[in-house]
Amino acid sequence: MAHALAAPPLGSDLRPVMGSAGIPYVGRSMQYIRDPLALWRQQERRYGQVSWDTMAGRRVVLVLGADGCEEILTNRDKAFSNALGWRPLIGPFFDNGLMLMDLGEHRHHRRLLQQAFTKDRLASYAAAMEPLIARTVQEWDSSEHFEIYPAVKSLTLGLATEVFMGGVRDGDTRLDAVNKAFVDCVQAATSIVRLDVPGGRWRRGLKGRRYLEDFLRDYLPDRRCGDGRDLFSVLAHLEDDDGERFSDDAIIDHMIFLLMAAHDTSTITISTMVDQLGRHPEWQEECRRQSLAAGPDVSAPDARAGLTAL
Repeated sequence: MAHALAAPPLGSDLRPVMGSAGIPYVGRSMQYIRDPLALWRQQERRYGQVSWDTMAGRRVVLVLGADGCEEILTNRDKAFSNALGWRPLIGPFFDNGLMLMDLGEHRHHRRLLQQAFTKDRLASYAAAMEPLIARTVQEWDSSEHFEIYPAVKSLTLGLATEVFMGGVRDGDTRLDAVNKAFVDCVQAATSIVRLDVPGGRWRRGLKGRRYLEDFLRDYLPDRRCGDGRDLFSVLAHLEDDDGERFSDDAIIDHMIFLLMAAHDTSTITISTMVDQLGRHPEWQEECRRQSLAAGPDVSAPDARAGLTAL
């Protein structure tokens, strides 16, 4: 049975947000974990593009469609909170990343971080990535049963540690553990039992976060003293107009969040893209045509600007 989240103000032309709580506490969490796209389609068919539901004991509002997403993401009236929305879900693992900040704090950190993403620096990152990507892809197995997801995950983690971190010391064998720590942090967000209990995803996420902090903190003094062009070094030297720099804790927080964004989300995006290209040969042919026309080096911004969306 559908229920309104709240009655609209008397005399307004607003419609109530309809939805249902589902199973007590659990709500529709299991459906979301199994197939979020199917859940969203089901909600839209039943209640429209704005509806409410329950996830892990929290009442949530689901907004679908381009107009609704634009309204929330632009947040012109400052009516929506990043921190209140994201912290219950991923806060213990990615807190103090830019996506979890609001208002003045968000503006201050964003202005500092923008210096790390100027056009010249982005071109520098891309130029460093290009040979690493080309070499790794050349080494991929071309057999029929090649698994793309683990290969891309290994590639993106290598790119993140080399280009964003400036590489690791010779003999440092922790990258596999770093990869596992990131996976544990991301998977912890889907925990039903959100407590630090033995054997649970939540505990593994907490341990993963501590491991990432220790790993990055070990490298931070070198980045403070050096003059590298990697993102880690850039963050260690950024200053605002008043000469204020990021604290050590802030650098660690931003690096964990940015490495997750560069590594995990890129893996998911690329894997999904490959899946869709396999399902749509005509898209595959168009991508091949544009790639051949662009030439072997697409690291320059001008070369990428010539590519068009399918």
